[in-house]
Formats: sequence, structure tokens, C-alpha cells
Amino acid sequence: PFHPFEIKPKENQPLFITVYVPKDAKAGKYNGEIRILLEDGEIKVPISLEVWDFVLPDKPSCETAFGLWEDSIQKFEEVKMGTSDGKAMYEKYYWCLVEHRLSPYYIPVDILSPEADKYLNDPRVTTFIINYNEDVNEMRKRVERAREKGWLSKAYFYPLDEPVTKEQYEELKRRVEKIKSIDPHLRIVSPFFRSPDFSQETAYEALEGLVNIWCAVTSYFNPEKQMEKKRRGDSSWWYVCCGPGSPYANFHITMDAIDHRILMWQQKKYDVDGLLYWAANYWLGTPDPWEDMATVKDINPNLYGDGSLLYPGKKIGADGPICSLRLEMIRDGFEDYEYLTMLEKLKGREAVEKMIGELVKDMTNFTKDVEALLKVRGRIAKEILGGK
Repeated sequence: PFHPFEIKPKENQPLFITVYVPKDAKAGKYNGEIRILLEDGEIKVPISLEVWDFVLPDKPSCETAFGLWEDSIQKFEEVKMGTSDGKAMYEKYYWCLVEHRLSPYYIPVDILSPEADKYLNDPRVTTFIINYNEDVNEMRKRVERAREKGWLSKAYFYPLDEPVTKEQYEELKRRVEKIKSIDPHLRIVSPFFRSPDFSQETAYEALEGLVNIWCAVTSYFNPEKQMEKKRRGDSSWWYVCCGPGSPYANFHITMDAIDHRILMWQQKKYDVDGLLYWAANYWLGTPDPWEDMATVKDINPNLYGDGSLLYPGKKIGADGPICSLRLEMIRDGFEDYEYLTMLEKLKGREAVEKMIGELVKDMTNFTKDVEALLKVRGRIAKEILGGK
């Protein structure tokens, strides 16, 4: 966040400025300037903004599911979860993600609370987890509340993560049976990154009947198999985490900024319904995320930024989360996704594939040229304007 700062001789200080355009802003070119006040004068930097005559929808066209870790908030923001201060701080993190077109795993209150309405009636929120519980009645109460309120299409269960062993698959099956005893059509995800280690099947065969949100890590993602599941009415999601690394797109600090954004173009190319990401604020693996972003040292001590797209504001005197540049790139990517969706509605799938094809060949072959991406985006905007 902005504050006065000093620059030593021969040093640079970048500034990242976000401009919010009101929905009712008149289309056209806007010119202004940024004034940098110095001890002995000022510098004026001209800026130009073109506002196009269309509005992105409040309701995202694809689903997202991003984790928020309460333990990280408690430790680094120095608030106790369960208290009013802890709840207020979690809300700041929650809305920060929502404002970036991302839906956190959990809403800040129990779905049975009257306060749940303000979160789940918000069109920007696409998904939320109903916690698995050994007590089926506890799950049933929350399912029925979601059904009664019209939120069931946003709800999903996440009973077990990344099953690989026979024991994990058996445990997943046991939990899924309990969930399906409430309603066999409830949405269930169990992200997978490789085939099970106890059979010759792929995860696509092994998870049959256990999930209806198919969520593969992008390096294991099989377009044909996911589309086959989607055609029959299931959801097609994918995810990234500590892997895959380059040449795949991901959210690691060491990657080019365009890598964080191009993933959404790939998502549209393969008609993937949703993106899941395990954590936006995992700092428990580092003494100080402001100084050390090797967040998962137990997995890879040279992996920077995994599970962390935010910074805790407390250390620098801010009340709430601070966004990383990567999070801004992700938001830009999801805005690009909306452009492509609008183009598809106006001009059809072929027009979308043509635009994406100029930037993306497949999962590991895509442009690193930011100007090329911006030019294609501009042409999409003109196509949208021409089709209105």
C-alpha cells in the first residue's frame, strides 16, 4: 500500500497502480497524470486509460476454489481465531480474494448462520465447501439449508485430498458413501496428481463413482478424459500447487509474470470449468513471508511463493492482507477469461479458439510475449464491441 518512501542513489522503486473503472463510466479515452512529490519539487507522469463500452459480469463464468489458512492469519496478523477480531480479519482476507474474482474454500460463518446470506447470495462467490462430518445429520442439515436457500449449486464436499494408496482410496469411498446417503447428486471433489499405486488404472478410472468434480493437476490433466466426464454432466476442474514447474504455467515467484495469467487462457482452451488452489496465504513454512517466500521447505527449499499469493499487513502497518503482483496477474487472467467467454457467446467457439491459438499451443507451449497477449486482448475487445 502507498506511503511516502525514500530512494537511495542509483536505486529504483517500482509503483504498481490499480485503477478501478465504475460500471457506468462513459466509454472513451481518459488522460491524467501521477504526481510524484519530491523534497525539492515534483515529477509528473502522464497516464492514459481507454474504457471500452462493455461491462464484465459480476458473476464469474468459471468456478474457483482457493484455500485460506486461519493458522497463518492468526500467527502473522496476531489475532485469535474465534474472537471478533479474528473473524473481522478473516473477512478482510475473504473479500480480498472475492474482489479478485476468486472464491475461498470456506465462508467466514457456518452456513446455518443468518449471516451466511451476505456471502452466498453474492454473485461473485461461485463455490464453497460443506465440511465432511462423520455425523451424517450434521452434513444433512447444511445440505438442506443450501438447498432451501438456492446455494446447492455452489456447494461441494472435499472429503480427501490427492488419494494415491489403497488405504486412501478406501477411506475416500467410505466418506463418499456417507455423503451420497444424503443425496447421490451432491458435488464431490478429490484432487488427483497421479495414478493410484495399487493398480494399473489411471486416476480417471479409479475415482469413477467417487467424484463428480474431476480435478487433475495440470501436468496430469487429460483433455479427452475430462471432456468425456463433462459431457455426461460432471464438472471439469484442474489445479496447480508445488507442481508442475516450468515449462508449465503456475504461480511460483520465479516464473515469468505471464505464466500466472496464461493459465486462464489454457483453461478456456480446454473448456475447464474451474480452478482449485490449495492456499492463498500459507506462511507456516517460513519465519517471515516478507523476507523469505520459500514457503514449502519440507517439499522443496528452493520453491518460492507456493500457496502464498498474499502477504500479512500487520508487519507494515496495514489492516489486512496485501496482494502480491502474482494475484493481480491471476485477476487479469480471469478477466481475460471473461473476454473470451463474451466473444464465444457473440462469435462462437471457433473465434475463441483462433484467438487463444495465437498465444497458446498446448500446456507447455505458450507465448512469453506480454505485448502479444495485450494485442490479442485488444482485438477481442473490438470484436465484442462490434458484436454488440
